Amino acid sequence: MIEEYILQHLQEQAKLKSYLASYNGLPAVFLNTTPSELDPAWDEERHFSQLILHLAMQDDPQRQAKSRLTVEVLSEKNSQPEYALIDAVRESLDGWFFAEAKKVISAQWMSMESIEGKTIVTFQVTEYQDQTLFAENPAALLSEWSKEHLPEILGTPCYLLGRNDVTLQRAFKPSEEKPAIYWRLYKTGKCETFKGGSGTLWRSGIICGHIIVPGNSARADAIAIFLEHALLRESRIEGNGSFVLIGESQGLDLTQSPAQTGQLTVEAIYPITADKPACEKLQHVSVAMKERE
Repeated sequence: MIEEYILQHLQEQAKLKSYLASYNGLPAVFLNTTPSELDPAWDEERHFSQLILHLAMQDDPQRQAKSRLTVEVLSEKNSQPEYALIDAVRESLDGWFFAEAKKVISAQWMSMESIEGKTIVTFQVTEYQDQTLFAENPAALLSEWSKEHLPEILGTPCYLLGRNDVTLQRAFKPSEEKPAIYWRLYKTGKCETFKGGSGTLWRSGIICGHIIVPGNSARADAIAIFLEHALLRESRIEGNGSFVLIGESQGLDLTQSPAQTGQLTVEAIYPITADKPACEKLQHVSVAMKERE
């Protein structure tokens, strides 16, 4: 489904339409294969230029960006507009996000090469998983807090990724005026600060914050610094009947990829309520009664 959103997005780009042939009344952008030249759906005898999309998604728990989106650019030989078309393809995909239920991906320019007379443009694809799938997830709580407070704190609206947010557009590109924010639970461990009380277990989680402003890393870095200070001042994040304590910031690494690794790392200490035993407690049992047994 998300491949179809990418296809529709490209067909809607006015800059691409002037370079592409027309098929069935739409710009010639296809998934995986191209129609036969004899197909009557071609609007004219001109079949070039065309774009063929291939999206290969791989399970990537280490966020090493193994997924790829490739675009085959099919143009007439020695066609001068090919280079302008490639630039238009890059502009239409680099830094763009595509969203469907419980999945958001982004595309970043990676490479271009000529193979067997056609040009292959490759984009690196990064996925932003739905953090709300997991119960008692401190990253999900930070997402809810961000939804309510970040627009006021930053003075600008935000795209909040990983929340299964149906309000996200199918295709969008974050900007300086509307950055993208993603909270990711990296790992959990034993909490050394608090010990378990009656019916409560304490855990420590490492959460990565991704602040994404394509083409403006300085703006993304500034927001990351501002966000770190805001969390440290807040110290306790509440919502949905639970809370997390911001233990300490693990620091900022502004050399890291905002899409893959994230620039901000914080420790979140949070409680887990222990389940009550399913059996009923015995009452009014005396030592004498036990001895008679």
